[in-house]
Amino acid sequence: MNKAIIKYAYIFISMAMAIVIMLSSRSLLIKIVIIILQIPVNRMLDRYFFDKFYKNIKIIKLKKLNFLGLNPKIEILIDIYVFCFVYILFSIYILGYDVSFISSKVAKVILILPIILVIIDSLYSKHIDVRKQQDGTIVYGVSYNDNENSSIFGLRVGKFDKGIVIDDYIFYDEEINFTTYSQDFEFIFILKDESKIVIKDKRAVRFFKEMFK
Repeated sequence: MNKAIIKYAYIFISMAMAIVIMLSSRSLLIKIVIIILQIPVNRMLDRYFFDKFYKNIKIIKLKKLNFLGLNPKIEILIDIYVFCFVYILFSIYILGYDVSFISSKVAKVILILPIILVIIDSLYSKHIDVRKQQDGTIVYGVSYNDNENSSIFGLRVGKFDKGIVIDDYIFYDEEINFTTYSQDFEFIFILKDESKIVIKDKRAVRFFKEMFK
């Protein structure tokens, strides 16, 4: 992602949080400590959320996208919800507002919902392992554990009009040399740079066999 965007977003959010902290009724020493501690936390959260947001936007823009995993648009909505939830909850706590409303049923749902959404997202979004073999060949693998041959809901893989999507990676047709189906029930893409994309997940294998039949 554009580093400048992450940088300015990080600066803006850090300054906004610093203002919120300074408006709180806590002692000056506590305010200073919290401001210092929130800086690295903001850097980590901003990098994660904005980077993921940017990658999903790139996937959404692909034409005629057929996606096996959770719809990238839904992922973006989940990320925005969780991002706002974290910072709003932090602000409420820092400002010392009455949190007795949490005992209400609606508040409990609001608190539990982001946890459920993150769990659902993680079940869909098993990430791809990228490994470099001794001969220098790069292998993009779905799973290297024979006991994990099938994801729960589906992997983040897809097919669009000019190529394929493997997790956050986009490979265009001109990068793919040929495809093959191994005796180990793996769907393999051989790239022109001699790299391999090895798909072991059963749902993903069925998906690509259908797409490339």
